[in-house]
Amino acid sequence: MDYKALLILFRKNMTSVISGAIILSCLVYLVMDMGKKEDLDSRFRDLSIQHGRIIKNLKFSGGLDEDLTHLEELVSELESELFNYKDLASNYNYFFQLESKTGVKLGELRQKNFVEVDRRSKAARKKRKQLYREIEYTMSAYGSFEEIANFLRHLEGGKAHFRIGEAQLMGARDSLTWDGLSLSISLSVLGHKE
Repeated sequence: MDYKALLILFRKNMTSVISGAIILSCLVYLVMDMGKKEDLDSRFRDLSIQHGRIIKNLKFSGGLDEDLTHLEELVSELESELFNYKDLASNYNYFFQLESKTGVKLGELRQKNFVEVDRRSKAARKKRKQLYREIEYTMSAYGSFEEIANFLRHLEGGKAHFRIGEAQLMGARDSLTWDGLSLSISLSVLGHKE
């Protein structure tokens, strides 16, 4: 086939050749542009989410200074109520005041000693990140059901922020007479880190 034969073939099938060229160019454009649409769609979604967050932040940022000062007041109030693990007298006095208010008898009250950990250990790194320290106590209280329940209510409503680890309530007997209830409890009280 020479040049003239190709020209004649092109003139006879001009619409087919032009249509084929258009289809071929569209396919090349589609293949080259296929990934860009997905990228633009995902970027649009990300920007829409970011825009929504910015709008919400602007909407709720009013009164942020007042909220921050209120939060600082709450933190300072909390820190004033924290136990100091070195001040045993004050810590024990807190529980003895509960004893006198509620009528229970505290039989045993102990603050557990702190175990110093190697500063390079994982536990030591975790402790350094904590803002406060847990001070652990074990105690036993004796009294009637009402006195024990009142003791627990005062403990819950008092200034100490604590978590009960274990508690055991059972009937207390002295010889053959009924003496009420015995409460054995272990607490973790929130204290200053120092």
